Amino acid sequence: QAVKNLIATFTPPAIKISIPNCACCRPTMANKKSVGNSNTINGEVSLNNTVVLNNNGGAVPIDIRGARGPNAVTINGIYDPTEEICNDWPVYQKRGDPNKWLEFFNQSNKWYIKATNDRGKARGWMRLNSSNAQTGVLVNRPELCKEVSEVWDGSKWTSQPSVTIVTARQRHQDDIRSGTLRRLRAVPVCISGAAGPSGPSINGVYEPTEEICGGWPVYRKKENVQSSSGLTPSATDSEKWLEYIVATNEWYVKPTTDKGKAEGWMCIGSSSTSSSVLGELNNPYCNLHQTGGAMRPELSNGTCDVWDGEKWTTQNTVNIVPVKPPFESMVDLKLFCYEEIKRLEDKFKATLLRTLPLVQSNLTGPGMEKKTEEGLQYLQNVSRDIESKIAKLHAQKQPVHLPQQPPLQPPVPPPQQQQSQGGKGKGKHNKKDNNSNNNNSQRDDNKK
Repeated sequence: QAVKNLIATFTPPAIKISIPNCACCRPTMANKKSVGNSNTINGEVSLNNTVVLNNNGGAVPIDIRGARGPNAVTINGIYDPTEEICNDWPVYQKRGDPNKWLEFFNQSNKWYIKATNDRGKARGWMRLNSSNAQTGVLVNRPELCKEVSEVWDGSKWTSQPSVTIVTARQRHQDDIRSGTLRRLRAVPVCISGAAGPSGPSINGVYEPTEEICGGWPVYRKKENVQSSSGLTPSATDSEKWLEYIVATNEWYVKPTTDKGKAEGWMCIGSSSTSSSVLGELNNPYCNLHQTGGAMRPELSNGTCDVWDGEKWTTQNTVNIVPVKPPFESMVDLKLFCYEEIKRLEDKFKATLLRTLPLVQSNLTGPGMEKKTEEGLQYLQNVSRDIESKIAKLHAQKQPVHLPQQPPLQPPVPPPQQQQSQGGKGKGKHNKKDNNSNNNNSQRDDNKK
């Protein structure tokens, strides 16, 4: 009984919502099941024409990820359940964007992501069939639906298996696990070649941090500047970041104030190549099919756009490469170690030779001269042995020069990259809501 009282104390009160007369928000008899003296409607108890919804019927914040195309930024994100009920199900609102909703529509038995003025209509940017062929359940919460989502691309509905809908809690846990494994593979990268007014903010060396965003480590800029005392890190550059944004499947170079947003000075599409995909297959928490093949920045081969102060421009001159490690191979490492040993051995031998006369003058006795000669001979043997190993390692580093054959045909010029289509609505100086409620951005299922 004490446990029951404790549970009752911390259980939130039920939310009572009067049922309006509109058909869109009135429970249907087909969805009612008799339970004692009351009726259960999709897990909600109906008493005296009032819907009693305990904790929004078990609804929790959900994370929608993986949508592609012009409406990707609109669709991808976290949706929180509200106290509103439509067609017997909670209405979800996009976190950080009060004009975007996830709502169930009875006539089509689908969930829709839509704008505020399209509430109650079979119209939106994404739709999801709520039936589940595996369990036979006709209606489910969004994160329990197993059907493939459909996204409106401006002219037609397209199936996108890459779209995943899970609870926000599960997504956060998956991102932490996946990001931790990816952090082990992450290396510092150097971005160069960016031109224009944003070039100085973009170009530089970025090092991976322990921070995770969208399942990927966040990189922090570490560019050195020349000073009177030598090379010191720049304080302003430490506030510049390279961050992956799930909604657009792109890496962004940005200031601290733009972290977590699809905004910044530069963005590059995080598309994958056949060789880079192999590195992600060993990550048990990463599904390349569901993540759209997102890759580390140095492996991404998407279009690179730079903000020139007024618009986004494609710059094919931008390069993102891993920073050269101090040792490229085990030969380099061994060579470094033996050269350090040789340096220390020469220093020790020079010190010993300077002090040897003083030692010989104070230590006399039979055999001392012979022992001194044996010691010096031993040092010479050690020195020759180290020099021999260093010479062999240098020989291993010598490249083998093969005779070059004349080319059989002239080289084929590289294919031209697709030019940018201008402002994409993802720059901090060019915020354009491509989610406006025009006739081309959303599909109206009511129109035949």
